[in-house]
Amino acid sequence: MRNTGLAPANINTHIPSALKDLASFAASHSCSDGPDAITRLRNFVSHPRRRNGTLGLPIDTWFQAWQLSMNYLQLLILKRFGYEGSYLDRLLSRTDSHARPVPWTV
Repeated sequence: MRNTGLAPANINTHIPSALKDLASFAASHSCSDGPDAITRLRNFVSHPRRRNGTLGLPIDTWFQAWQLSMNYLQLLILKRFGYEGSYLDRLLSRTDSHARPVPWTV
């Protein structure tokens, strides 16, 4: 799935290795990238096939998809406002507090 909103901002759409549950879901559902995995999860909610009262996926998968979505949203907002400095990448481990340049300036 090609995402026209993220590409012009040079935002990487791969699923970071730290998001293991989301990456596992993506691999098992042949998702091409993060936006594709998020879309598939959205479709699970919009068109549910309930199994034992759940949507059949671990809560960590949903949480990691939310984290990745918020990261995309944060970067798109910064891009929209013309920000060109550094930002704190929320997908990095809590011990890695290095700021990164926004992707459209690299």
